[in-house]
Amino acid sequence: MITKAVEDLFSFIDFLHLEKDYLLSKKKLIDEFNGLLEERNSLKPDTNYRAKIAYDKIQLEIEEKFVILKAQVIAPIEDKILELNIADISSPIINLNARAELFTLQKNFDESDLGRVFDINSKYLDFKNSTNNYHFYLPFFFLELERDLESFLSFFNVEEIDSKETIIFQPANKNSSPEFENLKEILAFFLVPGVKEENEQLFFKSIIEHRIRTTKEDEKIYAIKFLIDDIKTLQ
Repeated sequence: MITKAVEDLFSFIDFLHLEKDYLLSKKKLIDEFNGLLEERNSLKPDTNYRAKIAYDKIQLEIEEKFVILKAQVIAPIEDKILELNIADISSPIINLNARAELFTLQKNFDESDLGRVFDINSKYLDFKNSTNNYHFYLPFFFLELERDLESFLSFFNVEEIDSKETIIFQPANKNSSPEFENLKEILAFFLVPGVKEENEQLFFKSIIEHRIRTTKEDEKIYAIKFLIDDIKTLQ
């Protein structure tokens, strides 16, 4: 039986699928914002006054661009998460409210549930394929959504449908999973506004090379999540 919490989660996936083209239409805005972050991080404002002037100008552009990005990309998703009570997204540690009931549904489903489940499977896979698992600046939420749905979808043996659309968002490193690359990218985003490049490099080196002593990517991802407080200390 599909409970209210599970149906609310399914409704959220309906929303993602419905808004997929709208979100993809924001690629230019996202690219511009990410480009500004990269440009800012290439500067060393402590070295000379020209670099400091350039840094301050770019930082102002980042802050102005983020207001638009927040309104047009992040807020619509956050509002739907809150409207449907999908999860508490006020901290980096995300727990989907329907997690336990998804497991129960997997163990005790009715045949009458299958049509809805298969429809959601198809929509979720289409959304993932079309966006290449892009986080839309909510990386921890989308990571948990994927982790909780992965075994659920696998259980019902729904084959992934090859997307006929061109994949717009490419992972930064094809030898690493999109979710891990997204997390590494978002770490820099959390540092906005204004952390010097040297601090970012020290943070990444500490996290990737020293603090995370595992070769398993899923364990690296969780280690990064639980070390989010370290990011805040650099602000």
